[in-house]
Amino acid sequence: MVSRCGYVAILGAPNAGKSTLMNRLVGQKLSIVSPKVQTTRTKVLGIQVTGGAQIIYVDTPGIFQPKRRLDRAMVAAAWTGAGDADEIVLLIDAESGLNKEVREIVAELKNRNRKGAVALNKIDAVKRDSLLALAASLDAEGIFERIFMISALTGAGVNDLEAWLLSRLPEGPFLYPEDQLSDMPQRLLAAEITREQLYLQLHDELPYAATVETESWEDLFFRLLLGHIEPHLGQTRPSFLTHWPAAQAALARRDPTDPRVAERFELYVCGMELANAFIELTDAAEQRARFAADRARRHVLNGETDWPLDEEFLAALEHGMPPAGGVAMGFDRLAMIASGADRIDQVKW
Repeated sequence: MVSRCGYVAILGAPNAGKSTLMNRLVGQKLSIVSPKVQTTRTKVLGIQVTGGAQIIYVDTPGIFQPKRRLDRAMVAAAWTGAGDADEIVLLIDAESGLNKEVREIVAELKNRNRKGAVALNKIDAVKRDSLLALAASLDAEGIFERIFMISALTGAGVNDLEAWLLSRLPEGPFLYPEDQLSDMPQRLLAAEITREQLYLQLHDELPYAATVETESWEDLFFRLLLGHIEPHLGQTRPSFLTHWPAAQAALARRDPTDPRVAERFELYVCGMELANAFIELTDAAEQRARFAADRARRHVLNGETDWPLDEEFLAALEHGMPPAGGVAMGFDRLAMIASGADRIDQVKW
């Protein structure tokens, strides 16, 4: 079977719905979305594998007339993404139509001698006659090989766009592993999601130059878990927290069907962790690599240099360990819940 692989750049004016479209095509939330303009600042790759084809979508910042240094960098990133792509999709907000920003993008595409497809987005908010007139105007530009009418939010018409893009991909090997969804590091993804929430929660006071830097993915994960999630778990009935990130696997095996997560869970009752369990990792080589990575992380964070690997445990794994799992329950916490105690020292004996 011949494989196909290629890059598809999604261009458009700010707030045309580019990030929503890429998230829809990939089937995962990779690009942050907000009603405010200029949310996307850099190129974001979204990777989709369908059959024998791999499409690498490039979600670019909105193209507009730059005024600040940050603006110029964002627009430059957008055109760089277009220049590197095998195919281009110009996404247009059908409500805004052929406004000044869209006309400037079309003119620049002509100047660069680039052709592609155009997708009219948010069609559910525009009358049919207006859509047809807009499509006719775009067709007259002479650089669009296909015109699609879609709703990135609901998915209407997106399958037709995807099928056309698949038919246009050049033959070639996959450039990324089949289970990889993006080239964005986890720390950057966490920072972007945090920035998205800033955009959604702040309004007139929003500093558009705001950036978010994640010092530690683990610190952010546990800060969100302990401060905003755990207190709400198990309040009306026992809750199981599953699909832990692979970075939090510890001694647990990765899920063979989804290596991004570990086979471990925690049981919560009344906002308190009552028990945890996992499927044991029995691969000695992988466990050694985890120990070594943890030791390096301790050195960076705490300056520790004498933290030894557990060679006896690793030797036991190398000798051979059958599939195993385990559960640890906090009976003191169970006693707290049963007795209505407020503190754990009230049930110790």
